[in-house]
Amino acid sequence: MDTSSAAGELVFRVFGAIAHFERRLISERTKDGVAAARAKARQPGRQPLDM
Repeated sequence: MDTSSAAGELVFRVFGAIAHFERRLISERTKDGVAAARAKARQPGRQPLDM
């Protein structure tokens, strides 16, 4: 990808914005899932090991 041109820089920034948007969506879904688990009195995450 040639970022020295205006069109190349635009494409690069659009891809960056989409990636940022996806990261934010994943974060929101994770936080919602943890809140839903806690509302059901469940501990989110891996179960502790019995040793």
